Amino acid sequence: AEMIEAFRFIPHWRLDDLMASFATPGGSVGPHIDNYDVFICQGSGKRRWRVGARGEHVQFAAHEALLHVEPFDAIIDEELEAGDIVYIPPGFPHEGITLETSMSFSIGFRANSAVSLLSAFADYLIDGEQGGQLLEDPNRQVVTHSGEVSNNDYASIKLQVQNLLDDETSFKKFTGQFLTAAKHELDILIPDEPFELSEVSNLLNSHAIKRLGGLRAFYFEDTIEQGLCYINGSELAFSAEIANGVKLLCDKVMLLPDDLIDWSHNAAFVELTTELLNQGYWYLAEAE
Repeated sequence: AEMIEAFRFIPHWRLDDLMASFATPGGSVGPHIDNYDVFICQGSGKRRWRVGARGEHVQFAAHEALLHVEPFDAIIDEELEAGDIVYIPPGFPHEGITLETSMSFSIGFRANSAVSLLSAFADYLIDGEQGGQLLEDPNRQVVTHSGEVSNNDYASIKLQVQNLLDDETSFKKFTGQFLTAAKHELDILIPDEPFELSEVSNLLNSHAIKRLGGLRAFYFEDTIEQGLCYINGSELAFSAEIANGVKLLCDKVMLLPDDLIDWSHNAAFVELTTELLNQGYWYLAEAE
């Protein structure tokens, strides 16, 4: 969505979702707390927003799928009109009350908890049949207290887990795949006829290429020059000579012919772009 482009100042691996809300006068989901950063953009109509201070607020189940928070003192109390934006950090109680029939948009930026990351990493290791090394103790000595876990044994167990996290190649690959995994089912349309390399080279001179909505494509600062990026939950290797071209693909949703003037005749870049077009991850668009 074009609205998201206004928030490119935040790394988009943090982006969670864009939600549109229509409400009539008096409409509200009630006072609540979100555990992520959110920007509320008023599209039309008028809505009053109250935001309280972060603190120990009692929450209760107003509905089986919705927690409310007890009444709070507002540190922000404003009426938003079309074009206005309010930023609400995680943990701050807030409530929006519709004053006039309105449409608003919420852009949420979520940070994953350590527990969710560890759980996903464990699944990654299991799926890849990694981390199956058994605890070995060839120097085991006879013990006096059979019920005791010695400091050395505890350190060995902890080291096993720590070694998995310290495997930079494995953990970085997992992180790239985890951050680019689709948040919802993508509307992928495979071309009826696969694109040919020569065809794509010519098309890049006259057409824009646009990334599929919801597709996530990121790279790491220290491995992009080695020819690695991550797209839709998979690691993608490419020729290191086109690293700057791949940065463009990941940084911008749409690339115009002028953006690709240095790449439209580069064989490696054209080959990669052809693959992405044939997968339905990018598609041709009219140059604006």
